[in-house]
Amino acid sequence: MHRKAVLPRLFLALVAPLVLVLSACGGGHAPNTLAKRDANYAVEVLERAPEHGFAEGSFNIAAIHAARTSHDPRAADLVRAAVIDYARAQHGLLIPARSRPEAWGMKAPAYDAKAELEAAIAHKQFRQWLDAQPPSGPLYATLQKAYVAARGAPQAETLRANLERVRWLPRDEQPTRVDVNIATATMAYFVDGQPRMTMRTASGKKGDETPMLTSNIDHIVLNPPWNVPDGIANEELRPKGARYLAANHFTTKDDGRLMQLPGPDSALGLVKFDFDNPYAVYLHDTPSKAAFGRDARAVSHGCVRLERAMDLAAIFLEAQPGWSVERINDVIASGETTTVKLDRPVPVRLLYLTAVPNDGTITYVDDVYGWDGQLLQLLDRASKATD
Repeated sequence: MHRKAVLPRLFLALVAPLVLVLSACGGGHAPNTLAKRDANYAVEVLERAPEHGFAEGSFNIAAIHAARTSHDPRAADLVRAAVIDYARAQHGLLIPARSRPEAWGMKAPAYDAKAELEAAIAHKQFRQWLDAQPPSGPLYATLQKAYVAARGAPQAETLRANLERVRWLPRDEQPTRVDVNIATATMAYFVDGQPRMTMRTASGKKGDETPMLTSNIDHIVLNPPWNVPDGIANEELRPKGARYLAANHFTTKDDGRLMQLPGPDSALGLVKFDFDNPYAVYLHDTPSKAAFGRDARAVSHGCVRLERAMDLAAIFLEAQPGWSVERINDVIASGETTTVKLDRPVPVRLLYLTAVPNDGTITYVDDVYGWDGQLLQLLDRASKATD
């Protein structure tokens, strides 16, 4: 045999045992594989998943225990898959988008749990990463603590539904924002995390539900006209006759649609707050203040009426160059429609919280739309799908 052919074989014969020894002694793990202690910790976390409102037995925990007990080689893969499902669930991605009602427009941001898991393993930060999967804000923490204390009690189901809704919220909560709670029919304007103004609201009635969503208030319209949706125009207004329409300052536009001219008696009152959304809803003033004196204030066609809309407009516009209370009053008195684009849009969230932390206790309110039960059915169905 040629000498050149012998050398490679001799090299392999010498090196192969050394490779085996290094592999056996190194004690390392294949890339992106959980160490045994991390896998044990992952199972502990998965066992506690029901403390966050997930159904008992979620995330394939029974199969994981069986596989680990029988030393099934698939156990590691089962744990890894369950951790990914758990991380997605804690980021509000458990319920498939196609299953959600249209009015549930508040969708959790995208989250690549698989890539984040791999990065955590690679940087030896698995436990820290796994602990950080539930929302970290005080709202979630308070509701979750209350849920653990109330498990088995009637209010636990309400808390469970609200935990899931909080998981849909963006993790980077804006300290300056407007929060409207559709369920309580209230609004709070926060500045640097502290409430600056609160007021009552009136939201959509059953069948005309105000949607859940997040957006940014970017325009304020003084003396707004009301472009009437066709359904309301044809079903509620036009049947009242031409005399009624004329007396209430309705006119027909060139495109045939009905519009109410601006003025103090307009359905939108003196101001509205616009923000981008697919539902064409907004916040607005109203000349009909009686609803704010009721406990049940789900009376609108879907938009949100504000008890003190002009006060909120004044706060927003005081930070806008060239605007003052005097100028606002002059514009209102002129009757002319004036749109102001805000230099600094204000984040707005239309929430649906039927369990609300309040000075160390939880206030429970009526589930006016019946969304709690609907959500829990979808959540439990999705939890079982991860088995």
